[in-house]
Amino acid sequence: KCWRNSRWFFAQVWDHATLLCSLLLGYGLDARVCVGTMSDGRGGAQPHVWVATWSRPPPDRHGVATIRVRAWESATGRTCSLAPLDAEARAKYLSVACVFAHDSFHANAQPSDALLSGSLDVDDASCWLALDGRRVEALTHAAAPSATADFGLARPRVDASAAAAAVEAELRTLVAAYRRDARGLATSWDDDLSYMLQPALAAYEQERVVGHAASHDDFQDAIRRRVPHGHCFKGFPTCFPHLNAQRMLAALQ
Repeated sequence: KCWRNSRWFFAQVWDHATLLCSLLLGYGLDARVCVGTMSDGRGGAQPHVWVATWSRPPPDRHGVATIRVRAWESATGRTCSLAPLDAEARAKYLSVACVFAHDSFHANAQPSDALLSGSLDVDDASCWLALDGRRVEALTHAAAPSATADFGLARPRVDASAAAAAVEAELRTLVAAYRRDARGLATSWDDDLSYMLQPALAAYEQERVVGHAASHDDFQDAIRRRVPHGHCFKGFPTCFPHLNAQRMLAALQ
């Protein structure tokens, strides 16, 4: 698999989860990628991948040892407790079929993979079937020679900065001409206001990639301070899967 842009990599929940798991492992945590289902918000289930970390606190005063498992949403950074199961996790996560890391793979061998009724103690052989560590190691060695070629970033086919500047310049010309010819209006461009729009555009792009909406409070405050009294700011975000400025203007009319 070869990505031509880092955004291609970050567009997939699998890639998010794998990267987050690697980072948490690097911090020394017992992290694994979980494959299962989550609520679709309509009473059903949908496939999902997330990260979980396992910890084993010392036994309590009665000598009872319990595990604690925390779920991490790789796209939003939100966490909740899977063991013990808290209210947020109960509403969000439904089942887990398997968990894996760079050196282990465990398949859920319980009668049901539902989180409400199952155990997350992956060391319990009666509940979880572990893949032989030698087979996991063999897979790692088999993938190593081609790892760089498989997961490298190829040279971009388009200079994104140059293309954006060219499209913006052409759009400015087309918009000014349309306003003059069709509406009899003059057009002026405010470069300072254009600069202030960049954080909002970046937030909208991030929302489209990861599905998590960022706060626009700071942007709105800045616009209020920039727009003169008695004037109104109007705008809306949109995107196009092409670089044709004339088609963009036609869609906006």
